[in-house]
Amino acid sequence: MEGFRFECLIATLRERPNGYVADALSHDGDVRLRFWGKTKRVDLLNLVEVSGLKKTESGLYMVKEFTLLDRFDELRSSFYRLAASLLMVEVSLKSHSGLRTLLLYLNKMKTEGIHDTLIGFFLEFLRENGIFDIGAMKRGALDLLNRFESGVPLDKNEKKRLLVELSKLVESYIGSRLSNITVFV
Repeated sequence: MEGFRFECLIATLRERPNGYVADALSHDGDVRLRFWGKTKRVDLLNLVEVSGLKKTESGLYMVKEFTLLDRFDELRSSFYRLAASLLMVEVSLKSHSGLRTLLLYLNKMKTEGIHDTLIGFFLEFLRENGIFDIGAMKRGALDLLNRFESGVPLDKNEKKRLLVELSKLVESYIGSRLSNITVFV
């Protein structure tokens, strides 16, 4: 029997008898994992490499071993960084997107501003999924976008206005409201 081994980011985690069930994002999209035993090493927003021998008929990967690659401690040090990170995870999970763009912007979040990182993530997400429609944006937001992309600094209120416009496009694509976007706008 051939096993599996892949990298993924834990997006949701539910305790079950004798272990945990997790929804995770891999490079190929979202996956469901089953961890056996009680461990404090598995947590939300953990990048792990998982391996095991079988995948159930329902699509649940039975994890035998996992290696913690990154806990994103820098993002856990601030409520706003953590909330922004979980917002990006939510968008990726609801859209069944892969891990590449999410990891890129989680790593940027470690060193860059929250609003700049979220704007960059939303733009990349919309372009990557072929749904970035300039015509759907208000003229003022389009001007802000052009300034942002050309490197002209925006003040905090301008960043918030741009973030609102981009979040509306993202919400329209994923078909639901983003749970904690109001924290940032």
